Amino acid sequence: MRLKVRGKLYDTTKKEVEKRLFNVEPEIGRKYFVEIRGSYYPIKQVVGEAFSLPRAEFITQEAYRILRNLGFKIIER
Repeated sequence: MRLKVRGKLYDTTKKEVEKRLFNVEPEIGRKYFVEIRGSYYPIKQVVGEAFSLPRAEFITQEAYRILRNLGFKIIER
């Protein structure tokens, strides 16, 4: 799937994003999470890791949109 993140185009899939988080421990999050291999990751952590972006460069709404477009179910706590 082709996505635009901070003005740059990326070709990625849900499976590729999950692979990028394989050896990454989930951080304590605030409100929105996705489940990957039984662990709950904050959505900004997932987007930051998957696209090698500092979290200050994008907002939660953008992370939400990106992950939904990739097929992730967003969990609200």
